[in-house]
This record gives sequence, structure tokens and C-alpha cells, in this order.
Amino acid sequence: MIQSFPVYDIEGNAYECGLSHGEQAAERVARTIEIYLPAFTRQVKLALTEIRERARLYATAIKDLDSEIMQELEGIAAGSRQKVEDIVAVNCRTEILYGSLAGTRPATECTTIVALPEATQDGGMLVGKNWDWRNACVGSIVVLKIRQSGKPALTLIVEAAWWAATP
Repeated sequence: MIQSFPVYDIEGNAYECGLSHGEQAAERVARTIEIYLPAFTRQVKLALTEIRERARLYATAIKDLDSEIMQELEGIAAGSRQKVEDIVAVNCRTEILYGSLAGTRPATECTTIVALPEATQDGGMLVGKNWDWRNACVGSIVVLKIRQSGKPALTLIVEAAWWAATP
């Protein structure tokens, strides 16, 4: 059976997009957090306080790298009424789940493919991505149609709570 996913239109600057994402998908954002926080504890044996401390460190690095990504994450947290540390932790799941296991277990997640214009029949670009992570996450998936100020419009499928800012 094919499951349909909610589609949310969001637009504005990075914070406004995050806020809209968080407000519209609040229940699914909560579900995403409910999936990952216990996974961190179970798989990497981290207490909730340790997870949130790591998330604060990642937040500093994210802000230094691209402040708009951090603004979007803060917007998602505000809109969904979740802790910003939990939103950051979810977005840094690979680093938290596999970073401390350095080379002992590969992170197996999604695959992205691109067909450039010269490879397509109509000269357009095609982009595709499979999502083959955890079955429990299916109930937290959303489709975001994003029009962020000064950036290209895009549509993507993500787990609620994931940043979607375009470069």
C-alpha cells in the first residue's frame, strides 16, 4: 500500500521557512524526535543530557558554517514547540549515531542520483533520492514545497524537523 504524505507550502527567509515547517508539521516533528532520542540512548549509550550537549556543540559549528541553516533549525523548534537542541540532534543523527564509532559501522542511509541535461531526452535535469532508513520514520515524513527568499524554489521529501535551506 502506498502511503501519502502531507504537503506543506513554506516561504520566506530561513527562520520563517523553519517556523512554518515547524507549525504545520508539529505532530510529525514530535514523532521524529520520539524516534531518534531513544535511538541515541540505545545505540550509542548516551544520556539525554549528553545528546543535548553534543547538539549545542553542533549548533555552534552549524552557525559558524551557515547561519541560515541554524536560523531554519531555530524556526522549526519554535514552530513545533520543541527544544532547539532536539531539532539539531535529529539533524546531526549520523554524527551522533556513527561519529563515535569511527569506522566500525558504516552509515547506510539514502542514495541520491542526478541525470544532467546532456543525459536526458528533453535536456532537463533530473534528481532522485531514495529514502531507506528506518521503517518507524515513515510516519514522520513530509513533503515541503519551499520558496525561500533569494534562493531557488524546491520540493523535497524529508522527515519532519530536517532543515531544507537551499544553498
